[in-house]
Amino acid sequence: MSGSLQLTVGDLKQYVYCPRIAFYRHVVPVEAKATPKMEAGRRAESSRGADSARGNGTST
Repeated sequence: MSGSLQLTVGDLKQYVYCPRIAFYRHVVPVEAKATPKMEAGRRAESSRGADSARGNGTST
């Protein structure tokens, strides 16, 4: 092999749940189609990040 495989804790968690998830993410990268809920979450996270960078975010 030419490169090393670096796994995150999330990768291990997904592997325990379903080994195919890790396989498709690292061995055969398949681009996941973003759902409307995923897009809404990204928008919410990016706006939260912008608010916290300005000091207006809430602490959780």
